[in-house]
Amino acid sequence: MAKASKQQKVNPARVQTKTIKEIALTFTDFNFEKWYPFIIALFGLLLYANTLTHDYVLDDETVMAKNKIVTKGISAIPEIMLTAYRAGSQDRQESLYRPLSVVMFAIEWQLSPNKPFLGHLINVLLYALTGFLLYKLLRKWFPDKHSFVLFAISILFMAHPLHTEVVANIKSRDEILGLLFSILSLNAFYEYAAKNNIKQVLLGTVYFFLAMLSKESTVTLAAAIPMSLFFFTKTENNKKYMYSIAALIVGVVLYFILRKAAIGGLVTFNKVSVLNNSIVGTDNKFDQFATAIVLVGYYILLFFFPHPLSFDYSLNSIPVATFSDARFLISALVIIALTVYALLNLKKKNAIAFGILFFGITLSIVSNIFVIIEATLAERFLYLPSLGLCIAVILTLEKTTKYTADANFSFLSVLQKNKAFTVVLAVIMILFSLKTFTRNLDWKDNFTLFSADKDHNPNSYRNLSGYCNALFGKKIMPLKDGDPQKLEYCKEVIFYTNKSLAITQDNFGAWSLLTYCYLQLKDYPQALASYETGIKYYTDKTPYLDNFYMMGANAYYYSGNLSKALETAKAGIAVTDTNALLWNSYGMISSELNDLKTAKDALTKSLQLDSTSADTWYNMGNFYAKTGDYMTAISCYNKVPSLNPADLTSVNAFNNTGNCYAVLKQYDKALEFYQRVLNINPNNKDAIRNMAVTYTNTGNTAKAQEYNSRLQSIP
Repeated sequence: MAKASKQQKVNPARVQTKTIKEIALTFTDFNFEKWYPFIIALFGLLLYANTLTHDYVLDDETVMAKNKIVTKGISAIPEIMLTAYRAGSQDRQESLYRPLSVVMFAIEWQLSPNKPFLGHLINVLLYALTGFLLYKLLRKWFPDKHSFVLFAISILFMAHPLHTEVVANIKSRDEILGLLFSILSLNAFYEYAAKNNIKQVLLGTVYFFLAMLSKESTVTLAAAIPMSLFFFTKTENNKKYMYSIAALIVGVVLYFILRKAAIGGLVTFNKVSVLNNSIVGTDNKFDQFATAIVLVGYYILLFFFPHPLSFDYSLNSIPVATFSDARFLISALVIIALTVYALLNLKKKNAIAFGILFFGITLSIVSNIFVIIEATLAERFLYLPSLGLCIAVILTLEKTTKYTADANFSFLSVLQKNKAFTVVLAVIMILFSLKTFTRNLDWKDNFTLFSADKDHNPNSYRNLSGYCNALFGKKIMPLKDGDPQKLEYCKEVIFYTNKSLAITQDNFGAWSLLTYCYLQLKDYPQALASYETGIKYYTDKTPYLDNFYMMGANAYYYSGNLSKALETAKAGIAVTDTNALLWNSYGMISSELNDLKTAKDALTKSLQLDSTSADTWYNMGNFYAKTGDYMTAISCYNKVPSLNPADLTSVNAFNNTGNCYAVLKQYDKALEFYQRVLNINPNNKDAIRNMAVTYTNTGNTAKAQEYNSRLQSIP
């Protein structure tokens, strides 16, 4: 019988080592170049995945949620194509015509009404697709460049924090589509020039036309596309340039024909408000030019150092500059240096020069240098131009680090041979990705965004006033009048609103909010001062004038000026006769002036408009008590507790109910209601005094003395 062979012992450590080597070899041999565009797209998806659960923010409502055209759904598409950008939400002369994104919003609303998830998802998917196509285009433009360099350009673009506004804000679909179709158009014209495929001219023109229908600033491609042909194709056939330029001109003409039919003119700029663009704060053309140069410098600074970021850069964010301003001198020197470098390297077809020129050309239309636009500066304006800077920066990094790679090099060997390039890129990517991820969180909703940006850019009047409006809607309005937390929020609103008004007093909404908060705090002199100043800034385009008159009437009433209170209430009713709160104030004032018929009519009108107002039922009770109809007064007061009133209103209603019963000599009932007051506020002097008087009237002197002593002990 044969002996059994001995079982070989296996060294687990050796097996593990072999496995690691195999993994390393697999990683080394992996064809990264083939998968680069997919990796870039996946990176974009993951980076912005935390925006998918966000709400509508800023202009999302004007172009979608509160747009009466868009909310019609698919049936509104013909109307959208023939109307201005915000036609369904703003009644004003509009200079924007961007129907493509609005058409998409109408379709999305049809599929998923009033649910922002779909809009955010599509933004993220389109952004990922942009990264995918960008790498494909760069691969054609730079056939001699190593794939990892082109990957670096694409991934830098995808990670850049300046793009958070574009992706996280559904409204900025126009920017995403604009760049997406720009890349497709650039690719099509390249195919035409490089491969003489005449069909690509038509396709490129269609893409260019769609880019302009997405965002009018992409008209700058009419210059950028021929420039790209010069830099990246070897064609010496001038006819190809001429055909390309002619095709682009056709696209521009078609766009402006459609634009004229929709908004009534080729150019329909409104008079630019200093609130939107601080550059018009001076009529001095030299200062305007100097400020515009500073803005370009600021765009460049934001690209390299995107912190802090802000959704708004309106009035006071970037003060007007002069030629002697250090900001102008530095910005001008940077711009001149970049321009000189680009021009000196133009004939050499230096790709860094292309990146610089692409940045300058695509930024030109929003730079405020050539035409004053309706914004000082915006991060979204750098979305298309930043592509040029990404190209210039990575190629400069490649040059300065002496990047070396061969087509046969493995991925790991490329990283090892180019440590400086890899380390710098890795550091930038980590910092930019973290910044983008965290900045995305700020775009969750209006309140979160305003809360963050009031500190990011505290010099912007719109950031400050926007935060106050968001705080009012989110925190103040849900709370009852008199709630201690509500009063604390009102103090915070007053603080930030005053900071906003220190920048510009021309903000009716801010004065209205200030008046409301001072009324809540019972600071009637300040409420009155805010009202009297704010009314000066009312325009016929300002909403809620009736509410402002109502607050003004109350401020005059509680300040003791009944004649002005009455005059102000009447002025509000002249604006609209459907404001229940205004009729309530009018009735309250009339009752105090002993115009009882007017008081009854006004309070009745208020209850017809809103029968759930605790304050109006309370004032109606006061009216009937004043006329001596105590049982009807009690009936009105009894409605108050069930209508979720402020504690003070409940206290006053219980006290007055007790007084009515006391007059009717129903002392037990009177005591019952005074006790309800004390259950809410044990130190209410009126209730304690009334208890003492009522016990005196019943002959219970001991109890009367008890409550009198209690009254004396309260400071």
